[in-house]
Amino acid sequence: MAECCYRGWIKKEYESWVATDEMVELGYGDEELYAFTFPSLRELASLKGAAHYPVKIGYTGNQDAGAIQRIRSQIIEPAAFPERPALLLVCRTRDGYALEVLVHAELRRRDRSLATAPGIEWFMTNKGEVADLCKQLGPDVPKPASKPLSGASPGLSDLVAAGAQVELVEFPGSACVGIRITEPKPNERAR
Repeated sequence: MAECCYRGWIKKEYESWVATDEMVELGYGDEELYAFTFPSLRELASLKGAAHYPVKIGYTGNQDAGAIQRIRSQIIEPAAFPERPALLLVCRTRDGYALEVLVHAELRRRDRSLATAPGIEWFMTNKGEVADLCKQLGPDVPKPASKPLSGASPGLSDLVAAGAQVELVEFPGSACVGIRITEPKPNERAR
């Protein structure tokens, strides 16, 4: 119940930047593959009688606002686009990057890359095809035994064993918190 309420709040919070009224949600996991387009691109395809239109397919590991926030960050400049992107699909998975690689590879195999796009994640496809690919390829996504702490090298347990400090960090004026890990100084390392 809380998850549903939270997702509804995220949609409402970002509605002025990203249209979610037609979004399909699939899968489960803490990462997301997403697909979005612009309404004018879909309308142009419809006027031409085409079943496919340009769709951006990406992923995010952001566990807070997920795909909606990722898309907003790509179009945050108010003067950048004349319309809101339409989020077509969110497929939750344990490894968004792996699923993205599989979906991109299949669409390239089908010769659907959009050669005129400045980025490499745009394809001539549609919401139904991307949803079908997620359902078909999702089971092939490896399920990691555990996720390493992003950016930590050496691993967190190695750092703690060596005497690293793990601190809770509060961000004044917000409800956000973070974790700071400070490596031990060479003379403070565990002996």
